[in-house]
Amino acid sequence: MHPVPSMPLSLDKMKEKTMNETITEIRFDIPRISCGHCTGAIERELTDMEGVVSVAGDIAGKFVTVRFQPPATKDGLLALLTEIGYPAA
Repeated sequence: MHPVPSMPLSLDKMKEKTMNETITEIRFDIPRISCGHCTGAIERELTDMEGVVSVAGDIAGKFVTVRFQPPATKDGLLALLTEIGYPAA
């Protein structure tokens, strides 16, 4: 018997794998977070940045977790947080 050749990944699967390998997750401590309005504003602003995949704020912990890929960068995210009045510690 001959082994069945494996099927190559579809283009969609290859893109998904490549994207998953380049996504970075980082947590920013934001001392000025005091309520849901704060996390909502941060989530809206950061989500609008090209390359940001997701943003999740934590009011009690005073931090946000951001998942991003190029062209977004850590420095760009830090600059935007400062610009909107929520600088990272």
